Amino acid sequence: MSHLISKVYIYILSNGDVIHLMFDDDQFCHLLGLSYFGYKGKYGWNVLKERNILICNLHDIENHMREEIRITNFPKILKILECPTVYLFRNTSMNYKADYFAVWKDGKRYYKLGIGTSANGINYGETYQVSLIKSKDNREIDSKHLLTVCQKCIMQRKIFNHLYYPIYLFIKIRKNLKFFQGSSPLPACETQHFPV
Repeated sequence: MSHLISKVYIYILSNGDVIHLMFDDDQFCHLLGLSYFGYKGKYGWNVLKERNILICNLHDIENHMREEIRITNFPKILKILECPTVYLFRNTSMNYKADYFAVWKDGKRYYKLGIGTSANGINYGETYQVSLIKSKDNREIDSKHLLTVCQKCIMQRKIFNHLYYPIYLFIKIRKNLKFFQGSSPLPACETQHFPV
């Protein structure tokens, strides 16, 4: 999981949206479905790491087959994140807090990462699902809402935090100022591209 936390996944979509996806260790219990077994947040994740608990030893696992499939297939999240043919789906009518679903399939199953947006505009992994391709649980896969990834960049989180993130906040603040102050002149913001 540390390789996910140390990076930021940036996607420029065909509709002009930009996703800045980050992971934190307080999200993994939720993404993996371990919250169904009483493991929540950063504390739950630390307990799981310390105790090295096997899937078969999780309380009531036999009644949680969907969660077992999520846990055992979680490494496929790397295919979603790193594969340049990833498709992202705009979420418009789901019960999730996700704004997009990044989807990858292997011929048998869809692997779906719901991507939410935090109050500061940075994106996070909101849900992770695995379903059979012919399943009815694929509502978010709708060709009318298909957004292709035009560009992607995987950046070290330290670089993003020190260089890109302050520029992003400045642009957002500047846009808010323009909205509240009419057309008052504001300093220009340079867009810079940093090597990965």
